[in-house]
Amino acid sequence: MEEQAANGEGWVQFDLAGHTFELVGVDRSRQQYDARRFQVGFGVAEIHAARDALTRGGARAISEVEGGLELGSYWAYFRDPEGNVFELKQALGEQGSEPSSRPL
Repeated sequence: MEEQAANGEGWVQFDLAGHTFELVGVDRSRQQYDARRFQVGFGVAEIHAARDALTRGGARAISEVEGGLELGSYWAYFRDPEGNVFELKQALGEQGSEPSSRPL
């Protein structure tokens, strides 16, 4: 059974058996949304460390770390060496200070 987990202007996400499925209205002027595509996201415990490791390994960051405590998560977008776009997301706890116990 799917359950709506959260929504806001231009986006909605669903909790599907412990996994998150998110639909986002896009701004085509931003690199992470420059073309219609399926985009994979990965939950991480510490987004800044994960971002640094990925860029050292050859991924190209196409956004800064976005989001914040008031939004309940941080996210960042990358292109891999083949040009595929993907997202990292760090969910924050209810108080906005601790990571979620499960990745999104």
